[in-house]
Amino acid sequence: MEGVDMSLSGIRKGLKKRGFNAKRKIKTNFVNKDNKAERYAWAKKYRNYTLIDWRQWVISDETRVNMWGTDGNSFYWSDGDNTVLPHQMEPRV
Repeated sequence: MEGVDMSLSGIRKGLKKRGFNAKRKIKTNFVNKDNKAERYAWAKKYRNYTLIDWRQWVISDETRVNMWGTDGNSFYWSDGDNTVLPHQMEPRV
């Protein structure tokens, strides 16, 4: 159907009528095979550090500033299948 104007609410109603439901994306940590190995090596290297050793480090939290919107919840449409697909996840570092 080309050239049909539909509102966002009309699309939502159509999807719900066909058995789809909106679900919030699953937020997961992005840890691939290489990243996992690097994290493990780092943890193994510093596992015996004492509190005094850790105080020599300067650890700060990074602040993320969003200029063009929020980091609100992201949603996807699902027809009830329990398999989690890549587009249903929101990878983060």
